[in-house]
Parts: sequence; C-alpha cells; structure tokens
Amino acid sequence: MEKILVGIYNFFVKRRPALILAFILSMAVFISLALRLRLEEDLSGILPREKKVDKFYQVFQNSRFADKLVIVVSLRDSIAVEPDSLLAFGDTLVTEINRKLEPLVARVDYKVQDSGFSNILSAVEEHLPVFLGPSDYHTIDSLIEPRTIRQTLVQHIRTLGSPAGMVAKPIISRDPADISFIALKKLRLLQYDENYQLFDDAIMTRDNKHVLIFLTPAYPASNTGRNSALLEGLDSLLTKLSHSAFSNMDVYYFGGLAVSV
Repeated sequence: MEKILVGIYNFFVKRRPALILAFILSMAVFISLALRLRLEEDLSGILPREKKVDKFYQVFQNSRFADKLVIVVSLRDSIAVEPDSLLAFGDTLVTEINRKLEPLVARVDYKVQDSGFSNILSAVEEHLPVFLGPSDYHTIDSLIEPRTIRQTLVQHIRTLGSPAGMVAKPIISRDPADISFIALKKLRLLQYDENYQLFDDAIMTRDNKHVLIFLTPAYPASNTGRNSALLEGLDSLLTKLSHSAFSNMDVYYFGGLAVSV
C-alpha cells in the first residue's frame, strides 16, 4: 500500500497539469453522483429487503389505522369524574385543529355520526344471508309468526310516538319484523374491548374519565417532515389550551405518526 501511494505521488509531482485535471474530473464525478441522491423520509428503508419483511410492511402501509394519531383527554385529578368538561375541551380542541392545522390534517373523528349506523344497517340488510347461520332461520320463523309480529308492531308504534321516532322511522319501515337485528347482534362480537361507550356521541371509557379523539394526517406516517409540523402545531394548541380555562386537563397522544417523527 505504501509503494502505491508513493508511486502516485511521484507520478503527479512531475505532472502538475495532470494532477489538476484529475482533481477536476474527480470533483465532477462526485458532484454528479451527489446530485442523483434522493432523500426519503421512510424509516422502513433501514429494514432488510426480505420477503417476509416486505409482506409485513405492505400490510402495515395499507392499514387505515396505521397513520392515525389517537388523542386521549382526561382530568389531572384522576379521582374526579366530569364527562361534560371532557367534552367541552374535546369540542374546543377539534375546532382549533380544524381551524389552524387544516392543511396537515385529513380528518378528525371525534363524535359518531348517525349516518354511520345507517350505513352499517343498510349493508347488513343488503347482504343479510351472509351474516346468518342455520340456527338463525329458526329465529326468523319465530319473528314472523302473527303473534310475535303483533307484539313487535305495538313496540314500534310506541317508539314512533317518542322523540326517538324521527331516527327509528326509516329503520322500522325497512325492517318491521326486526330481522336485521339478528345480524347486528353478531357484529357486537367484533368489539375488542368492552371498556368503551358512547357519551353524547363521543367515544369515552366506561368510567367517564377519558375521551378519545382520532386524527388522520394528510400525509403518511413516513413523511416525517410534514408530520413534524403537524405535531408541533398540535403541541402548541395543547399548551395554549392548558394555560386557558382548561388548565385542569391532561392530554397525551400516541400512534405510528408520533413514533415516526
């Protein structure tokens, strides 16, 4: 190695123009290669390119929940139970997010809309046989018996005469015998955790101490540049609200977006 370096030195020490030309050509090559570099803000790039890893990454990238940011709101006083205060803070926070972080946020899921249940019910009604098993048809036979139908219709008449009738009317008109509810009861088995409930259309823990807000960013979790700005803006909003009338609130968030940033 020493002889090679000394040989290169002896060659160029007597040929200064060749040294300058070689230096210029080398710099031109290095600059050309540097200009071809493309930066990707994707942490998965450090993973080995193996078949199993590629499948896992493909599933993760196409998961609708992978990019969501879950915001959890609770009271600093862990003993206190004030669900209305949690909702007041949630309403204010969602309003501020939509107003100040709109370009960086695709959507905010905070309160469940009535249309969601209607869409599920419509899907069940259109594909009802898919959700039914052999034993369910015996249940349907009992539901369409004249005596059972008479009792069901009496209950529907009472429902239609109550404030809930405005919401229940299209459901009752489409399925007066309540056959679709056989399938809907099965869908409840898909609920992973029984610790959550709806309180004033918001998702809240059963002890009424935590409310959840789901934020979907406009950019994927791998785009840490844009999402850094999103988290900085969110932190700024939370700091601002904590110094206002909501100083008694405790807020934290988690998700693939936060981990990537």
